[in-house]
Amino acid sequence: MTTFHFLLTLSFGVCVLGWVGVSAYVVGGRAVHDLRARRLELARRLGSGRGLSDRALRHAAGGPSLSAEVALSFAFEAAAGIGAERLIARAGSHRTEVGKWRRIEALRILALVDEEAALPLLERALLADEDVAAAAASILGGLGSEGAARLLAAAIADSNVPDSRLAAHLDSFSRDVPDIVGMLALDPSRERRCRGVSLLSRYVGRADARKQLCAAAGDADPDVRAAVAVALGTAPEDGLRELDALVRDEVWFVRAHAARALGSRRAPTLGAAVAPLLADESWWVRAAAKDALVSLGAAAAGAVESMLHSTDGFARNGAVEVLERTGNVDAVLAAAANFPYDQPKRRAAQAIAAASEEAYHAAVERAAPELREALLALVEPIEAAA
Repeated sequence: MTTFHFLLTLSFGVCVLGWVGVSAYVVGGRAVHDLRARRLELARRLGSGRGLSDRALRHAAGGPSLSAEVALSFAFEAAAGIGAERLIARAGSHRTEVGKWRRIEALRILALVDEEAALPLLERALLADEDVAAAAASILGGLGSEGAARLLAAAIADSNVPDSRLAAHLDSFSRDVPDIVGMLALDPSRERRCRGVSLLSRYVGRADARKQLCAAAGDADPDVRAAVAVALGTAPEDGLRELDALVRDEVWFVRAHAARALGSRRAPTLGAAVAPLLADESWWVRAAAKDALVSLGAAAAGAVESMLHSTDGFARNGAVEVLERTGNVDAVLAAAANFPYDQPKRRAAQAIAAASEEAYHAAVERAAPELREALLALVEPIEAAA
């Protein structure tokens, strides 16, 4: 055997041994995983952590996947194995990466077995690194107590957890906390006040929450006013006067949110308040106005009639788009054909033809045969009847 063949054979043998080793590792790892899973499932059914290793018990008790009853049972068993002092010490701080995950486990266990002792440590954890802070916020969100809600509210704009995530935990809280949210909406901090107003949308069924939202419509900060508009858009009553004022706000995104809110409320004042926004300086506001007016359905024809004669060509196009989306083009053209010497009706038809020739001719094709000639004549100049 030459040296080359010897090295080739040796390399092949090494590869085979490596493949066998990796295969054994994968198969063995899977077998261990399945064994642990079976033990955990058995422990879950029995409601007891007996048969689990201390590490598996701590991991299971500190995880969010168990039912409340089983998690509580596992937590007490894990806490008894660790000891109260060691558990509090682990939950209080960490120095290493391994210690960080032990701290998170300890916080979950302590929150279940002794919430009063856990709350100060969870408050401190909200200021720790992102992983610990996020876990602390999740634990507080799952506790469902008033104390936990207060910590979540206090942490907004003052923790290492994104404000949006803290607000989401409060918004999905298992119990109603309107007083805590209401105080947040009155906070001197703009960021906290804005989050509080947004969270009040969960409580718009309450008269006191609607009253607070209406009062906040005059807030100096535009983000807060925009949040008010969004919240009032889901209110069962009240707030229409405030929304009517917000559609004339000096800030474009406040006007846009207010227009959409009026659209979702299908308010009687919608047409008069929102139609002028088809000529707004902001294209975002114009788009919001069109969407809001479409919610009127058949009533949109009357609402946008004045905008069909606007000096702003894009506003006229927007009005025609609303008519198209609500199926009102045929009605407007038919009215003009039936009353050919009614100048406002004729101008409305001409505006439709000018804004969308395709929509105009499609409507002519759909019309009854006896109306087609009159519809085609609408765009020709005629003298007003004497």
